[in-house]
Amino acid sequence: MLVYWDVIVIAEAFILLFPLLAAIPLAAGWILHRLPGQEHERAWPMLMVVSLPFVVWQWALAYFFYGSAVWIFWTRLVDPFFLMGLLASVLRAESGIAGVADDRHRRFIFQLIPWVVANAGLQLVCRIFPEISGYISVLAVLVVGGQIVRAYSRWTIRPRIRQRILVAVWILVSVIPLPFFRLFFLVHLAYVWGERVLQQLTILSDRGRAQENEKRVISHISETLTTVIQDVGNFQSSILSYLQGLCTSLEVKAGALYLWDGEAKVFRVAQVHGLFFPLTRSVEHTFMRERALQDLVRSIEISQSDNLIWECGHSRHPIHLPYASQDVRIQKLGGDNNIQTLVLTPLLLEKELLGVLVLQNKFYERYFSESDAYLVYTFAHYATLMVNASRMLRDRVDRERVQNELILGRRIQSDLLPRRIPIVKGIELAGSMTPAKEIGGDYYDFIEAGPNRLGIAIGDVSGKGVPAGMLMTILQTLLHSQYRHYPNTKDLLVAINASIAQKIKSSMFITFLLFEWNAEEYSLKYSACGHEHILHFRAKEHRLDCFRSGGIALGMTEDISEIVRERQLIVGPNDTVLAYTDGIIEARNPNGDMYGLERLKLFTEAHQGQPAESIRAALMESLAQFCRGEEQADDITCIIMRF
Repeated sequence: MLVYWDVIVIAEAFILLFPLLAAIPLAAGWILHRLPGQEHERAWPMLMVVSLPFVVWQWALAYFFYGSAVWIFWTRLVDPFFLMGLLASVLRAESGIAGVADDRHRRFIFQLIPWVVANAGLQLVCRIFPEISGYISVLAVLVVGGQIVRAYSRWTIRPRIRQRILVAVWILVSVIPLPFFRLFFLVHLAYVWGERVLQQLTILSDRGRAQENEKRVISHISETLTTVIQDVGNFQSSILSYLQGLCTSLEVKAGALYLWDGEAKVFRVAQVHGLFFPLTRSVEHTFMRERALQDLVRSIEISQSDNLIWECGHSRHPIHLPYASQDVRIQKLGGDNNIQTLVLTPLLLEKELLGVLVLQNKFYERYFSESDAYLVYTFAHYATLMVNASRMLRDRVDRERVQNELILGRRIQSDLLPRRIPIVKGIELAGSMTPAKEIGGDYYDFIEAGPNRLGIAIGDVSGKGVPAGMLMTILQTLLHSQYRHYPNTKDLLVAINASIAQKIKSSMFITFLLFEWNAEEYSLKYSACGHEHILHFRAKEHRLDCFRSGGIALGMTEDISEIVRERQLIVGPNDTVLAYTDGIIEARNPNGDMYGLERLKLFTEAHQGQPAESIRAALMESLAQFCRGEEQADDITCIIMRF
């Protein structure tokens, strides 16, 4: 008899421990919410809000109802409400992870409320009139459970078998509400959410390795596309090589380049790579081979305003659909379109639309991340240059048209230069670049890497014209795509030099100067690659320092790690720093005299107390007065920094 009672006591204690497992989703939601760097932080509080009463319900069930005649009624009455709430919180979390701003969890709830309420009503009727209940109570739970599974399968972004099993076990618990089944459900629930926390922790621990991998991908794309862009004589072949290189580097299954025909008002595909599915409605292509599918894509002209390609091109904004199969615009295409993930970016020449670059579906059933989309947007400049260069070459017989195309090339280059001067605490900036020809080889830029970190770059490519402009574009792309991955300016310049040293002609090189301003530390550091002098007027001592920047030009040798150094320039309030290219000091007047470094030093001392933009404007005016209409021989570029 004592053994029997001991077993009963142990069993009751064991049942009262059930809610500890029910608390796992609550703890998991709290941990996921607190993890740094998560894009879906706002999605998890809903899970916690739903999980807390769920834990309380498990305690009440274990303490009051197990062993009672009414516990079956209460589980069948209450369980569907909790199941609906838990799955709605999961749907909201999925939307947060995917970066999709929608209300799918609300639509899920609205779809289920009539069924859950109807089930509650039937359970109450069966409780009041037990003589008519029979199998009605069980049937009601099964019906509402089936509707919950159906609604969840419809609205979930990434349905998983394990989560569906979890819902099925819950329904089993409601139909046959034995403690064993509920224990099985709670163990499964704890396992699913515990595994999700471990996955997020693993993602955080792998972040460093992912950044290193992204560096390698950027380097590979840069090397591949740098080779492709140097040969635009055969446009179709070059674009195909461009698409192949981009798709291979990003592990993408297919890509296409659409060109805009402004006269006909249509988009036509210029080149297509891989198993590319048309973004058009009512096209049957489920069982087509790759070549037949590409021929189909080439035959279609896009003229519908509700088409994604049209929308991307005419809105002038990229489109990133990580879960494209859930997007209404993809679903409207009808049929089995097999488009799972998608990135589109417009090709723009100033305000002129040239075309749209489209990449779709990644290998291994993965999705386009924000990093993937950023790389596509960054390296789309190559396609813009190739399209414009092809137009220039195609019309080179007509001198006037070539001249116009070069002007358009100048506009592309001007688009790559800063459109606005960033506002950063502790520093005031101004800068400009005036090319000697339609396309210049000088370059200046500002790279914002956070609220307190700003990169300030100035460079000069040997030579002028189209080759110098193309090399400048490559440098700009490498700088923007890799800047955030390096802790200091030296390592960044060493990596950029390694990327371009083998890809440029031996007669070409780039002198370059890269500053980094840290507003939080009030420090200005720089690394130089054989650039001109740096002029620094120290307001406190009322003294002008003029010193060589040092280093060796980019492209002169493959490894510059032992030559380039990062140095710190000690600056104080009201100091002025001027960086320039040789087009300023080598500017000549009609007598053949050069402007010279000494004249630039005197100018800096005379204007040091003025705002940065006023100094820049005064310098341009000083050069104009000195040259007196003499033709400009070299690009003129300067950056003014005031502290």
